[in-house]
Amino acid sequence: MRKCEKERGDSVTEEEREEWPMLQHGDCIHFSVNSDRGESTCRRLDHKHLRFAQSPFKAYDCGQMQGLVCKEFEPKKICRWLYEHWDGIYGYFGEDFKLKGLVWLIIDGDKSVRYGVAYEDFWNGTFVDPDGTLKWVEKMYYKRTKKDFGYKLVRERREDG
Repeated sequence: MRKCEKERGDSVTEEEREEWPMLQHGDCIHFSVNSDRGESTCRRLDHKHLRFAQSPFKAYDCGQMQGLVCKEFEPKKICRWLYEHWDGIYGYFGEDFKLKGLVWLIIDGDKSVRYGVAYEDFWNGTFVDPDGTLKWVEKMYYKRTKKDFGYKLVRERREDG
């Protein structure tokens, strides 16, 4: 059982408070587990056109267990300790934390190509241009070959990015 799923009467110990592992997309009040079938309340993704990329062996869960959050993250009430002690996203991370890496997305359910957008752009909500174009930094896909096991992983960096 995760710490944020404790029964109402259970108290969170000081040790648990110190060991709060990380914020997860599914712990946010804007998260809805069925966003891909219903209305999305997520501040970044509609989970229909743009989705988090997932393992090919895993059903889509709207990225609930991913540690990818945006600056509008607010904890759900079920994460009682975090909810009661929430001092904003910068109170959790600190004002000078650095955003590194890529957030991998797929478009229109096509798992064959993954698009990496800068985490900083995802964080700020600037990973899609006003005209709807995804500001990807890196694209990843497999290409058929006659060597090895028949496929080669291709990682393509954007020229103008």
